[in-house]
Amino acid sequence: MLVFCSGVCFQLIIKELSATKQVYFSKNSAASEKLEMHTIVPWTCFLLACCPLYAHGYGNGQVQPACVTMTPQHGVTEQTGPSPYSITADQSTYTPGAKVKVTLSGSTNNTFEGFLLQARATNNASNPHGSFQVSNNDSQTLTCGDLANSAVSHTSDIKKSNVEVTWIAPNQKDDDIQFCATIAKNGRTYWVKLPGPQLTYNTANSNVFAYLAV
Repeated sequence: MLVFCSGVCFQLIIKELSATKQVYFSKNSAASEKLEMHTIVPWTCFLLACCPLYAHGYGNGQVQPACVTMTPQHGVTEQTGPSPYSITADQSTYTPGAKVKVTLSGSTNNTFEGFLLQARATNNASNPHGSFQVSNNDSQTLTCGDLANSAVSHTSDIKKSNVEVTWIAPNQKDDDIQFCATIAKNGRTYWVKLPGPQLTYNTANSNVFAYLAV
């Protein structure tokens, strides 16, 4: 998306600047030149101001506007076929405060540039649950639904083969959850809300946890 948007904007800017150049050299009247410049310069400034917004929003992973739908604003339709990416977790159950390692990865030769990962309750798939920790520079936490660190995204559009993060379960009783992720191979090819593993809330162990905490 970064390259695509930047390329389109660059072409539009060059087109406008070329038009300015033609007007400048073809018009003999200073008044006409001034009028044309007043028309073209605002458009050029608009393009220069607008394009970084689209590129910046994708490239640095600040995708909070997509927190609910998990759909990026790439200007192209999402993929509906099978995805070459997977989401795995090192546990199948959890207790309050538990830490779970979550991995996003691609099959052979399938890297990805961007992603958005959340944990959502299986009975209420619109709100994120728990929080995340990151351990390297290829990922960052985001605030979604007023819940700090409740999502993870990329920090750049550098190609990645896998990303590992840690999900931390809420300290209070919670629901069964499922990890889901939007993964972008590039700006024009992406899959939305890919389903990942489900984690069952471990009632037995959570009762022991509650007893020890008293």
